Amino acid sequence: MTDFALKRTVEADVDAVLERLKTALLAEGLGVLYSLEFSDIIAEKTGHQLPNRVVGFGVCSPDLARQALEFDPSIAALLPCGAFVIGTQNGTEVGFLDPALALGLTGNEALGPLGDQAKTMFQRVLAAV
Repeated sequence: MTDFALKRTVEADVDAVLERLKTALLAEGLGVLYSLEFSDIIAEKTGHQLPNRVVGFGVCSPDLARQALEFDPSIAALLPCGAFVIGTQNGTEVGFLDPALALGLTGNEALGPLGDQAKTMFQRVLAAV
């Protein structure tokens, strides 16, 4: 199975990790376009409770997004980059969809440097969380 996410587990609760994540994203010039409390949404819509708190995000680097969209507007289908925070028994897992892997889906090697740059930014965010 392909490892599609860049992730790590942090010994802190979900709320603490969310705050650290927001700070680290801002330090990298990344913005949060939206956040979704998947646990609450699933419980409300299906009546089933997920075993862990799951929060999803749409994260974006405006400059990298601009470059990618100027190259190929259909890249919009891959934006914003997905991020997540999951409460577990061993701490809180935080991660991102690997942008290099996501842009690799296009088959266009010219997008490789943008994916690599975004991946490096996300790796720095993970290290800071």
